[in-house]
Parts: sequence; structure tokens; C-alpha cells
Amino acid sequence: MREPSTIKILERNLESLTGKKILVLNSTDGELLPLLCEHRAESEITFAHTDYGDAKMAERRIPLSGRSRITIKYGAWFGDSADRFDLCIAYLPKGRELRDLTFAMLARITDSAGKLAVVGPVRGGIKSAGKSLESLFNEVTKVDTARHCVLYEATGRKADKSEPISLDTWRKESTYTVGDKELSICSYPGVFSHEKLDDGTRMLLETITEIPNGRVLDFGCGCGIIGAWAHSCNKDARIEMIDSNSLAIEAARETAKINGMSADCVYPSNVFSDVTGDFDLILSNPPFHTGIETNYEVSEEFFTVAAARLTNNGRLRIVANRFLPYHKMIKKFVGPCRTIAEDKRYRVYEAIRQSD
Repeated sequence: MREPSTIKILERNLESLTGKKILVLNSTDGELLPLLCEHRAESEITFAHTDYGDAKMAERRIPLSGRSRITIKYGAWFGDSADRFDLCIAYLPKGRELRDLTFAMLARITDSAGKLAVVGPVRGGIKSAGKSLESLFNEVTKVDTARHCVLYEATGRKADKSEPISLDTWRKESTYTVGDKELSICSYPGVFSHEKLDDGTRMLLETITEIPNGRVLDFGCGCGIIGAWAHSCNKDARIEMIDSNSLAIEAARETAKINGMSADCVYPSNVFSDVTGDFDLILSNPPFHTGIETNYEVSEEFFTVAAARLTNNGRLRIVANRFLPYHKMIKKFVGPCRTIAEDKRYRVYEAIRQSD
């Protein structure tokens, strides 16, 4: 969840955030776009997003006038451009390894005389970001704090190291054993199950022994292990994997290739925004809850739309924390629901959409 003061701290430091060429990374919902359009009318601005939903939201917020000087990009890596930016503004990512990836990427495209501004909440680890920036820039300054939010500015980009840096630098390949099967999985920092198979997904996979010949969707695919498992169970099935996180998309595409699948079966989607047609089976470890912070409205929307995307008698099978009231929700929005596996932490549910 974005800290409410993030936009405020950027707004009150707007005077120092200048440049002819500006890149903004992961401005949530494109919130910074109207502000920069108004106050940096002469600047060429690129809004880069690693989240597909945020990228689409930013596109919708571009004013009809001035579109030629605003560029929206979606992807996992923006550090290979020959262009340099006078100013890069980055919203702090979660997790140290993902933070290091992000800062190294931005350092490559920040002009030697330019500035990198990083903003984020204290609870998100912004206090330790300064040391990471110091390895890449000569001068790092904490310029403002507000309501548990901090803004850093880094200048004097250090010379590039001789070793090339690309997204592949952070690529990890792991082998997971589930039951009597081994799967090779590719992952990147910030992707769910990065370098470690979570117990919930493992429980879900252990229940999957048969896959229908029709269309199968791995929703919120992360590194792609569920889709790869489904493919190993039935190589004639048409497996599709979707996620909004661009690093997850890159990881799942690599996972697909090393498991003999086409990388084309993986594509970005904001929930079901880019999904067409119906599925015989939808599999997921839904990404709608973190600890006690659970968005039940999103969960209800997922179950409702998932039901609409199932063929008659199509199945939905998910794993979730057992304290979540998903059984009643699935029964209400999808159809008859049963628990097919559980332990002290998780439950695996399966629902069948009733024939019309």
C-alpha cells in the first residue's frame, strides 16, 4: 500500500526535481503524471512501470494535449537505453535485492551530471536505501522527511563497472522437487517464490495429478511453477500464465522455455484485463492477501470474474491461508466448493462452475 505522504513530499520538493529529460519509475496509479505535466511543461518525461495495471492507469491519465512529450513504458528492465536522463525519480521497491537491482538499473541511465531521487516509507526500508545509493553515487543526501516518508537525492554517478549489468545479472535458476517430479524454475528478485518454493504452492501442486486437455490458466503466475507443473502433467493441455508484475512475466517466460513450453503462453494482465475466452481449469495461489491486510473486494471480484471465465463444469482450484473466508465466497460466486487438502496454515479449495 502506498504511503499517503509520498506525493506530498515530492510536491513540496518539486523545485529541486528538474531536468529536460525525466524518468519516473513506478509512480503508483500514475499519480505524479498530472503534477509533472503541469510544472514541467517543457520536459520530455518517461513514466516507466513494472506493474501492468499501473502502466495502463498512467496511459489513461495522459492529457490529450502534450501526449508527444509523455512516454509510458511497461517492462522489467529500463537500463539498456543509450539515452541518459537528467533526473530519475524512483518509488522505493520492497526487498533489498529488488532495491539493489532497481538502483543499479537507474544508475546506468542517470546522466553523470544528473540526479536520482528516491522516495518511500520508513516501514518499506527507505532508511537503509542511502547506503545502497552510496555504492553507485558520490553524494547521497536525505533531503526531506514527512509522516514516516523519506526522500533521498543522489548525484555524481560513479563510472560504470567493467562488467556489463543487465537483467540477467539477477537471474536465478532453481530446481524444486515436489513428489516424484523435479522442475527447473527461473526467477528474479521481487517475484513470488524467488529461490524458495512457498509451502502453500507446494501443497497446491501436490493435489494436481490430472490436467484436462483444454485451456488451463495459471493466474498470478509469479515464477511460473504452477503452469510448468500443469504442463508436466499433460503436455497436450493449452497452458496460459498471467501476472501484472513484469519481473514475474520475464521469470515465467524463462521457466516456460526451460520446461519445453512456448514463451508465448505467458503474458501480462491486470487481473483478467487481457484474458480472452474460457478455461477448463484455473489454478492459483491468489496474490490478494499479505498477513492481516486482505482486500476482500478484490477477492470477490476475482472469484466473480473467474467464474465467468470458466467453461460449464470448469474447475477453479486455489490455495489460501486457512483463516481467510474463501470457502463461502467461492461457493457464492463460483459454485459448489470443497476442501481437498489442508494443514495448520493453508487450505486448497476446488469449485466447479455449474452448467447454465
